[in-house]
Amino acid sequence: MSPLSDDELAELLGHLESDRVERKRAWAGDAPEKARQAVCAFANDLPGHDQPGVLAIGVDDNGNPAGIPITDRLLQTLADIKTDGRILPPPTLTLERRTYRGVPIAVVTVWPADAPPVRFDGRIWIRIGPRRGTAGTQDERILNENWFDDRIEISNPGGPYGIVTKENFGRPGVADYRNPAIAAVLKTLGFVQRFGAGIAETHRALAANGNPPVQFEVEPTFVLATVRSAP
Repeated sequence: MSPLSDDELAELLGHLESDRVERKRAWAGDAPEKARQAVCAFANDLPGHDQPGVLAIGVDDNGNPAGIPITDRLLQTLADIKTDGRILPPPTLTLERRTYRGVPIAVVTVWPADAPPVRFDGRIWIRIGPRRGTAGTQDERILNENWFDDRIEISNPGGPYGIVTKENFGRPGVADYRNPAIAAVLKTLGFVQRFGAGIAETHRALAANGNPPVQFEVEPTFVLATVRSAP
């Protein structure tokens, strides 16, 4: 998760049609609202770039530095984007004071989320070319599937359903392993550092430690993960 180099940043800020950059001349008016929409969209990464998006404060729509003061107060306000609870799950981002064409600017770099969709005030925002927009039903389905592995080993491969795949999802008795609540439990327990292969990683880690497989009880309002000690 390295920051963009000066050359990479300059190229991105100067590319007026890129869907990986949002420019704001100043942090005023509707800029805070639209900036959060952009951060949400970068985190969702619907185009599948698997690269960070950039929110630049102090750069106009033509890619030129505006020369506004980049104060500590502004940086603190930008840091609140991650922690104020309006974007959920909280985005992975870094905040820097950078120099662009010899002028200070503020740069928020946003990495694609491991478990999309990400919502801002309950709505899913995506990039549509250089513009922002809200996700439709098909967009949301794609985002839900982006972090799901094509093949996930279940604890009993010899059972009636063998390997859980996209093709046999929804069959009676097969748990929905795309459920974000399950993924969150796995990450909280420390079995995985990123989403996308949590079930498989969990079984491998427990097996290596001599533990029985983790058991999930999935209900509409909660997920219970039971991890038993090694015999």
